[in-house]
Amino acid sequence: LVVLPYRAGTASVICQMAKRWGRPVIASRTGSFIDEVDDGMNGRLFDPENVDSLAAALLEAIEGTNLDRWHKYQLKSAEANTSDWDIYCTSLQSNSEARGAKGQLAANG
Repeated sequence: LVVLPYRAGTASVICQMAKRWGRPVIASRTGSFIDEVDDGMNGRLFDPENVDSLAAALLEAIEGTNLDRWHKYQLKSAEANTSDWDIYCTSLQSNSEARGAKGQLAANG
């Protein structure tokens, strides 16, 4: 299980590495994680800066068969999908463009 508790961010290669090695991911609902984590299927997204949301995701992972189910889904996905890097790069580019547009709007007043 890989846990990525980011407050904000664009992307992280750690999520891609976890997916490639079949590890379920619990990540903040921010940046490329929104596109990379299939919420409830290969892990769980939680609200950034919300400790209760993170705790609920961790409890969900360790209770019952969720962790095993997420792991199996992640392994199938890794075997079937070699375009994870395409998803990562597209998401990174979209997030960077969105941040650039926000910065330009703020600079232009």
